[in-house]
Amino acid sequence: MANPLDNLVKWKPGQSGNPGGRPKGSVSLVKILRDVLNEPGGEARAKAIIGKCLDMAAEGDDKHLRILLDRLDGPVVQKIEASVDQSFKAIDKGAADKV
Repeated sequence: MANPLDNLVKWKPGQSGNPGGRPKGSVSLVKILRDVLNEPGGEARAKAIIGKCLDMAAEGDDKHLRILLDRLDGPVVQKIEASVDQSFKAIDKGAADKV
């Protein structure tokens, strides 16, 4: 069976994967949401959304609980530790040029 990744082409250095960019006149979802929430009655809608999220988190919905906690305290930072078993010899570039 052929590997489906075989027909992929790597980008050349400096080449964009989307040279045309975002179409002119397009609006982001974030901008639409901000505009809707800034309309009259938007604050009440925002409070209703937050209330629903709180209710779902209280009912045990992990996804909504995570959303709330991430917004309150920021996402949890995961510390990653790694060790390398190889040793490297540091070379003084100035001394190496004299050799």
